[in-house]
Amino acid sequence: MGLFNKSKSTDDYANEGSKLFDDGKYAEAIEIWLEAPDSLERPLNARSEAVWFLTAVAEYLMRAYMIAGEEIFEDEDEKYFALIKDLI
Repeated sequence: MGLFNKSKSTDDYANEGSKLFDDGKYAEAIEIWLEAPDSLERPLNARSEAVWFLTAVAEYLMRAYMIAGEEIFEDEDEKYFALIKDLI
């Protein structure tokens, strides 16, 4: 390993995940945070927020699906239905 080579630290993963989170890429942010070397020992507030956010969004999308069926997603971006299709 050379002088300028270094592996990513937990802080690097945290910062990268936080940027994705701020950009609205919540699922990608969670994936990055979970790659951190000590991610399970060092909880990050933003990670907790992202998990909560995705859970809340999925709950409300599922409610919409239960009331109106799959048709409610026809004019929307595919990503919304994709969040719940494995739950159906």
